[in-house]
Amino acid sequence: MSSLVRKSTWILTLTLILFALCSKASQDNLEESGQLERFKRSRDFDNPSVYNFSVPPVYYSNCNFDNGTCGWNQLHVVDYFDWTRTNGSTPSIATGPNGDHTQENGTGYYMYIEASGIYYGRFADMISPPLLLPEIGTRTRVSFYYYAYGKNVEELSVYAIYPRHVANKYLLLNVSLASKEAWIFTSVIFIPKYVEYQILIRGVVGRNYASDIAIDDVTIAPIEMSCYTGNGEMYSGFHSVSASGYPCEDWSLTNYSTPNTTFPSLSYNYCRNPDGIHDKPWCITNLTSYQWEPCYIPKCIHVPVTSSKYPLGDPVPMEFVASLRSVTNIGRVAIYYDGEWGTICSTGLTTKVVSLMCDRFGFSKSGYKTYSRINSEGPVLINASSIQCNASSTSFSSCNFYNWGSTCPTSDDTWIYCKYPTILPPLSKDNYQLSLIGGRNTTSGAVRIYIGGKGSGYICPPSWDINAADVVCRQLGFLNAYSSQVYYNTNSVRVSFISYIKCVGFETSIDQCNLTSSSSNSCFQAASVSCNPGQNTDTRFNKPTYCEFQYGFCDWKVSGNPTWSWYGRNSGHYYFPKLPSYYSYLQLVRLKGSTRPLKAILTSPTFKRTGYSVYVTCRYYFTSHIFDRLFINVRYKGSYYDRPLYAGYTAVMKPNQWYFIRSLKFSPSTYITFQIIIIAESSDQVPSSTDAALAVDNISVQGVSTRSTISTTVIRIAIGCCVGLAALIAYLGYAFVLKKRRNRARNMRSSRHNRCSQGRRRLSNGNNNSINNPTNFDNSEPPPSYPSVVNHTHRQAAVPTTTASPVSGQSSANEERNDGSSNTVLGNPAAKLSPPPAYDETIFA
Repeated sequence: MSSLVRKSTWILTLTLILFALCSKASQDNLEESGQLERFKRSRDFDNPSVYNFSVPPVYYSNCNFDNGTCGWNQLHVVDYFDWTRTNGSTPSIATGPNGDHTQENGTGYYMYIEASGIYYGRFADMISPPLLLPEIGTRTRVSFYYYAYGKNVEELSVYAIYPRHVANKYLLLNVSLASKEAWIFTSVIFIPKYVEYQILIRGVVGRNYASDIAIDDVTIAPIEMSCYTGNGEMYSGFHSVSASGYPCEDWSLTNYSTPNTTFPSLSYNYCRNPDGIHDKPWCITNLTSYQWEPCYIPKCIHVPVTSSKYPLGDPVPMEFVASLRSVTNIGRVAIYYDGEWGTICSTGLTTKVVSLMCDRFGFSKSGYKTYSRINSEGPVLINASSIQCNASSTSFSSCNFYNWGSTCPTSDDTWIYCKYPTILPPLSKDNYQLSLIGGRNTTSGAVRIYIGGKGSGYICPPSWDINAADVVCRQLGFLNAYSSQVYYNTNSVRVSFISYIKCVGFETSIDQCNLTSSSSNSCFQAASVSCNPGQNTDTRFNKPTYCEFQYGFCDWKVSGNPTWSWYGRNSGHYYFPKLPSYYSYLQLVRLKGSTRPLKAILTSPTFKRTGYSVYVTCRYYFTSHIFDRLFINVRYKGSYYDRPLYAGYTAVMKPNQWYFIRSLKFSPSTYITFQIIIIAESSDQVPSSTDAALAVDNISVQGVSTRSTISTTVIRIAIGCCVGLAALIAYLGYAFVLKKRRNRARNMRSSRHNRCSQGRRRLSNGNNNSINNPTNFDNSEPPPSYPSVVNHTHRQAAVPTTTASPVSGQSSANEERNDGSSNTVLGNPAAKLSPPPAYDETIFA
């Protein structure tokens, strides 16, 4: 029996071993054929990659593109087209350079983007070789020359990327392009977040073919101050003594010069190694036997390179490539695998996978598959049917990716439409809820405090002042306080909740002030306040699209704890002593000894694009490098995702002066509303060794308008049209009346003229010898309408006797008139009268 048991045990053991070996061989075969492999090849840093993980990093890179691209690589799939290396002029007319910057002729080479045949807003990305910092925290300078000549040149941006750690891009510089036929120098200095880093340069196409952008002589180098790398040609420190202890001569006293302007300049008598002609930094000494001597400067110690578990910091790196600059929620999905970016075939794409994609890219978890006529350059890395996620999966880390590889064409790439989230994350609430009661209006009264679970009470301290009143008004949503003592009327029992409060004046809420709580009922005089609500109407310099903060926030909203506080010019309220007092601005203050970093957010009202493109300008002032980051982002309505427009770092800037900044241009659809987000952050150093402040002023958003501005504009246009129409009607009425008067006067003159003309015609048609013609001056007879009073002998002889004819009943005078032998006056009634008798003059004798 025992032998049987032993045999059975041996048989079972051998069976299990054989099963395990077969399972392992089957799994190895599946892995070799690519049938069961989730993230193995994605996590390998040793495989060839577009990010050159297997290439040893260098301390600096200097490339003029004459002998190739110097390790710069093109990105595919996650952009739209590639940079082109060429010499001479670009193919398109009226755009691009005629030669490179290095040789300044047609023989040298440069990189450029060709805008012909490319849609507006499409971009090309190019990444540098892997770079390494000589020391942690070393500042790095990126410099290059660009040529942006043409029409509607768009954007040229510089990003820092850390593909060994994260997939994010960190904006360093947005070049303000202006069409000019010249090579222009630009540079930016920043502190890399990780020891190993790379630089990405992005060129964006404008609205027509004449928007080519070219770059040349690109240099990326650490600013070496205390040690040097390589042969020291990038050393920029202030050491000015040779290794023998002799002082260095000023470079201006020597005949030596370097034509390479990208290397550290030969200034003063500092040790340098121009053009790398020696193996370490050196200088000219005043010795007669030696013309130069090396300087004793230590070499930088190599910093070990660290990496995350996966390339780009994710087991399944994905990226969302928007189809249009104005529509950010529709785009192509790219996936990184085996050292390259590719696409996903949409065959078998499920709703669950789409929801996880949308959530990953910062949208809501709701979306659907869509299509596009824009084909990628490939490759297609996997079918969507090979991505298997459970219903409970919250991310792709819990999904399985099988059967890498696909035979789908790029026309079947996965395009998705993601919806914006409708609920934004809630804001944190203050411990003390404040209200004003008993005042003359809603902006004044006694300060009433409500604490959950404890009821309500009042502030009753003797230390109540204008600074504390400013904080109370700010917590209530007003600008600041007009006064800290006002009349109020309340008969309620005044229970004292706070017996002592002391505020500096910049705090966001009274939680941040130094205060003492109490429960005493002896509150004889509660703290009261009159708050300044700010100006509600827009003015030329105080509106959302251009705000100098003269009368308030211009409808911009603040958040953070603490956050921005308003300071009015020479208002007498609190302002940081090192900030100027003769401007109105927003200030962010961090006091000495603060143990947490600050993050203050300034959010604009909702905008809509009305111009050709949109960009943001403002100026800022800082007193310490504790505030080391200032960002400008755009957020489309309802979206968690913020698109970076500007990233500023104060580490290399001089404090206590104003700086002007300008963001990237972008062109959202006119149907999409958006907000501008300005974020200021303090350094993570704790605790702070000194007081610090940051001020922002003169915020301008170009190419937009708000809804209130639109309505105001419509009203103004309507009023103008009404006034113009009324003036036109009045003018037409006046012209009509004036015309009628002129016509009436013309008719009257015409009537008189006609009557005169008719009279002349009648006179001209009659006999000039007739006695009826008053113009016959030869006729001595008086006009027939007047009786003759003069007794002329020939008149008496000529007057016929009037005798009636018994037959015809007419006088003989008529007969004489009919034969025309004598002049008659029968038609004149006076002619029928007998002439008066002749006067006898003898009577008066």
